[in-house]
This record gives sequence, C-alpha cells and structure tokens, in this order.
Amino acid sequence: MMANLDLHFGAGLALGVGETARQAGWMEDLGYEYFSAGEHFMRGDPPGPTHAALPVLAVAAGATDQMRVLSSIILTPFYHPLVLARTTATLDAASRGRLTLGVGVGGEFPVEFEAAGLRVNQRGRRTDECLE
Repeated sequence: MMANLDLHFGAGLALGVGETARQAGWMEDLGYEYFSAGEHFMRGDPPGPTHAALPVLAVAAGATDQMRVLSSIILTPFYHPLVLARTTATLDAASRGRLTLGVGVGGEFPVEFEAAGLRVNQRGRRTDECLE
C-alpha cells in the first residue's frame, strides 16, 4: 500500500536582496508553490552580517500573488516577543495570509550571540519566552 504524499515545490531566495522581487516573480511564473528565506545575524569566515529574513520575505510577498511565504527559520532568541509578533502579523496581513512562520533557537554560530550581547546557553529560555 502506497502512502499518500502531498508534495510541494518551492525554493529559497538566494540572489542578492536587490534581486528579491524579480527572483520571486520568476519563481511564481515557473509554478513554484512557496519561497523561503532564513536568517543568521553573522556567519562566514570571517563572520559578517547578512540580510534580515522578514523584510526580504515582505519584498518577495509584494512581488507575488499566490506563493506561500515561508520563514526558514527566524532566530527567536534575538527578538523581543512583541516585536516578533507584530512584525510577523504585519507580514501575514500584507501577504493576505500566506505566511508560514518557522522558528528556531540557533547556536551553530556562537559569534552571532556574542555580537548581540546574548549568551548562547540562554537561547532555549529566550525562545520559550518569545513563543509563550
């Protein structure tokens, strides 16, 4: 007996932030069902800053009509709960309910926490507080 699998096709937004709207439009024209963007505040060798996922997703959502908007993932320990709730609610409303919020605790790049003045060993507690 075969299991019923519901497959969906999408892709991460990979071009520079200046190309986000055009890339999302191409993806929608090609029939992709979702686009995604995750975040790290600092990564690489040497570590450097990256773009924030939620504004990138907002740009892509504004350039599309039907694609799902997926955060893959938002590092919740870096956010105040009210700011994250308000920002994601705004993005969900602006995208007409297309947002799926993926969250995580991070920790694989300790330099991010150091740069933000946060302790890596507090990330689980901070995430719990943010999601309550």
